[in-house]
Amino acid sequence: MERTDESLQIGNEYTVVQLAVLDTDAGPRLVIDSPKLGYSCQLSVAELAALSRQEMDLFSDLLRTPLGPVDEEDEHPLFHH
Repeated sequence: MERTDESLQIGNEYTVVQLAVLDTDAGPRLVIDSPKLGYSCQLSVAELAALSRQEMDLFSDLLRTPLGPVDEEDEHPLFHH
């Protein structure tokens, strides 16, 4: 696997993400890395295409609890990351 030299950084007041392309035996993957939050993922062309066909409601639901499922009885769910 080889990461290309080109990358893009996008940020706002909440976080910064870095985007890069990783060439793999199975084809290129988009690497999305959030160093501040400690998360990273790799998406294939097919996975990106599938995401692009989703309804906006899916993303609204995912962003409702961006750090994962929340226990309704937990008083401080964000501090258990």
